[in-house]
Amino acid sequence: MNLDINSDTSLIRASLPMRAGLLTLRDATEQDADAFVEYWTDSPTSYLEVLGVDTARIGDAQQIRERFLRNMPSSELIGQSTVIYSLYLNDMLIGYSNINRYDAQENYAHLHTYRKALRQAVGQGPKAQTTGGGVGACLIGLCIAHYLEKFDVERLVIQTRTRNKLINRALDLYLPASKTCYFEKPDGLSAPGDFHVRFAYRDQHHFYQERAQALARQKNATETKYSHQRFAWRSEPVETPSGPHTTS
Repeated sequence: MNLDINSDTSLIRASLPMRAGLLTLRDATEQDADAFVEYWTDSPTSYLEVLGVDTARIGDAQQIRERFLRNMPSSELIGQSTVIYSLYLNDMLIGYSNINRYDAQENYAHLHTYRKALRQAVGQGPKAQTTGGGVGACLIGLCIAHYLEKFDVERLVIQTRTRNKLINRALDLYLPASKTCYFEKPDGLSAPGDFHVRFAYRDQHHFYQERAQALARQKNATETKYSHQRFAWRSEPVETPSGPHTTS
């Protein structure tokens, strides 16, 4: 989906220039819902299995759309437990990120890139195979910094399936996993399984901004050309949280 960036600057909450172009995190709007629905209904089962999705819980296209629409940013974010944002590279919608908030310590961040759109967006940019530290890797810092700075949370939790090598490699550019354990009830709509867990803290938001900026300036991208394949922090369409989740 294309969008005139000049006419929608009021939607932009964070941005990062990189070799591939300008990355922006924007308030999700109703026109972004189609891409969200397409991602979750058209992704191959093999792809969803790598992410750890419990496909029985995804729902049909209408249910997926309704989840997206009810979690768009409201005028009173302080009372909104789940908030979804759209991710753009220049004028192309390439994915989404959301935060699920439970309390000061239990807050989960999620990020998914739309593989076809990202591939197209990177291919249109200059030096498509040398786009900084990778679009996906740069998005990590952009999103984490925004959540830590703008939301009333002390700690952000990032759960990733151990078998999702790409996202874990990208996250390692920022911080190592704090622990690896089995979750019977992971956050969102994921199936039970083994997860790496990382923690980001409020007073670290400048680190994530600066790290993303450094990655964006790098000349060689080791992750970008793969980032349209299995880049996802977690493995579910947005679900309104019902409470903290713990290991079994």
